Amino acid sequence: MSYAEDLGHGPTITAHVESNFSNHYYYYYDLDDIYVLTGDIDKYSIPAIFSFGIPANLVAAMVFFTKTFRQASFGVNLVGKSLSDTVFLVCTLIVWLEHVNIHLLHNPGVCQMVVYLTYISAFTSVWFVVALALENLIRIRYPFRVGTLCQARKACIMVIIMLILACCLYFPTLWFNRVDDIQGLNLCQRSLDMTLISLVYTYVDSLVTLIIPCGLIVVFLVMTIDTVWSSKARSLRMFRDLRVSFSVIMQQQVTRMLSAVSITFIILTFPSHMTRLVLLVMVWNYDTADITPRQYLTQHIFQLLYYLSFAINLLTYIVFCPKVRYTLRQYAKRFCSFPSSEKGLELMSNSVILTDHISSGSSDNFRGKPVRMMLEVRIKSLSSSANSTHEVGVTSREGTSE
Repeated sequence: MSYAEDLGHGPTITAHVESNFSNHYYYYYDLDDIYVLTGDIDKYSIPAIFSFGIPANLVAAMVFFTKTFRQASFGVNLVGKSLSDTVFLVCTLIVWLEHVNIHLLHNPGVCQMVVYLTYISAFTSVWFVVALALENLIRIRYPFRVGTLCQARKACIMVIIMLILACCLYFPTLWFNRVDDIQGLNLCQRSLDMTLISLVYTYVDSLVTLIIPCGLIVVFLVMTIDTVWSSKARSLRMFRDLRVSFSVIMQQQVTRMLSAVSITFIILTFPSHMTRLVLLVMVWNYDTADITPRQYLTQHIFQLLYYLSFAINLLTYIVFCPKVRYTLRQYAKRFCSFPSSEKGLELMSNSVILTDHISSGSSDNFRGKPVRMMLEVRIKSLSSSANSTHEVGVTSREGTSE
C-alpha cells in the first residue's frame, strides 16, 4: 500500500497523519467494495472541504489580524489557528491529488515535508483550541483579571513557544518516510528501519494531540458551564444596570464565540479520536487490528468529520460573533467600491479594548464612568468628524463651481 493511500484514503488509525502500521500490523478482509466506495466519497467530498476551508481560513486570519481583534489575546490565537488549519488542509490536498494522477507527494523532499507539516499543524491547531478554552474560562470565572492575564503580547509569546516546541518535537519525523523506486515508479512510503521509532512517535503524538488537549478542553468547558450556571442570577442583574450593559454585551459576544469554537471542535473530532484510541489499544494488546467493512466505513466517515473541523471555523465565527460579521461587511463594501466605514472599525476596536479594561479594573480612567456615556461621547466625536469632512467637501465643490 502506498503512502498516499495510507495517509488520506486507505485504512488509517490516525486522522491527521499516515497509518504507521498498515503494512505490518493491520489485516483487512472483505474491504474491496468498501475501499472503492470510500475512494469515490473522497474524490468529491474532500475537494469540497478544501475549496471552502482554505479560502475561509485565510479570510478568518485576515479578519482577526485587523486592529479590531489583534489587540486582544483571543484574536492572536484565532489567527494562529486559522493559519495552522490552512497548512493542514494544504498538506491533505497534496495527498488527495493522487486521485487526479498528480503525484506531487512522491517527490523527494515533498514526501518528508508533508508528514512533518501535518504533524506540526495538527499539534498547534488543537493547542490553540486549548488556549481559547482557557481564555474563555478566565473571561467568565475571573473577569477582573482579563486585562492582566489575557494580553495580546502574552498570546504572541505563547504562539512562538508553541511553534518552536512543535518544530523540535516532530523534527525526527523527517526521517520516517522516504521515496523508493518500485518497478520504475517513485513511491513515498514508510522507512522500514524506522518502524519502531515511528510506532513510539504514534503513541507520543496521540498523547500530546489527543488525550491531554482534549481532556483539558473538556475540563475547561465543564468549569465554564458551571460558572455560567452559578452566576446566572448575577448576570441578569448586571444586564439591568445600564452603566455596564455595553461591557456585558461585548464580553458575552466574545465568550459565546470561544465556547462555540471549543464545542464544535469536540463534536467534530471526538468520534475520530475515539476510533484512533480503540485501534491503538488493539495494536498494543494484540499486535493486530482486524477491521470489519462496517467499522472501516464508519472510521472513514469520522475521518471526514475530522477534516471538516479544520474548514468550518469561519462559519462558527460568523454565527456567534457580530463583530466578525461587521468586519466582513466592511471588507465587502471596500472590495465592492462602496464607501467604507473605517471609523466604524475603529469604534469596534475601541469597544474590545474598552471591555478588557473594564473587566480588569486596571484603568483609573474607566472607573466610575457609565459605559453608555463613554460610548455616546465616542459616537458623537466620530459623527462630528464625519460632518466636518462632509462640510469641507461641500465647500470645496462650491468653490470649484464658482
